[in-house]
Amino acid sequence: MAATSPAGPAPAEGLVIATVRFGTVEQVVVAPSALFSFPEALPGLPDSHRYVLIGDQNSAPLFWLQSLEDQAACLPVVESASLAVAGYAEQVSQSLGAAPDARVFVVARFDPEANSFVVNLLAPVILDRRAGTGKQIVLDGQGYALRQEVRWDATARNFVVPC
Repeated sequence: MAATSPAGPAPAEGLVIATVRFGTVEQVVVAPSALFSFPEALPGLPDSHRYVLIGDQNSAPLFWLQSLEDQAACLPVVESASLAVAGYAEQVSQSLGAAPDARVFVVARFDPEANSFVVNLLAPVILDRRAGTGKQIVLDGQGYALRQEVRWDATARNFVVPC
């Protein structure tokens, strides 16, 4: 299965990596521009510093942040631009002074009991494509939820916070 980086299809000479994004090991081809180094490890993953962002047209706007050091570490993430949370992406970018090529993602998971997704708005993941680096920040004192329920709006192709 060929995967794409967020910038477009991976070229034929892309890198082949193994991922467990759907529960079983599969090989995907990714563009070198989809690789990110995390100088500071993500919480709970102290031995993982190199990741690849995997996504394709079938799963957009859901992506996977796959650790290259720990095959079992594969985090589903959603780009903040795909969340209908007024001003969130802008506020995060402003508070970081983020580079123009930086993209803001939130870690997501599906909650089968609520039949909805839950995203972590409190600790977004910032990926800087120009530098090839990533980091997770904590937005203390800004009132964002650690577990915010969101629902998929198929018409708008984004996630919305239920009323």
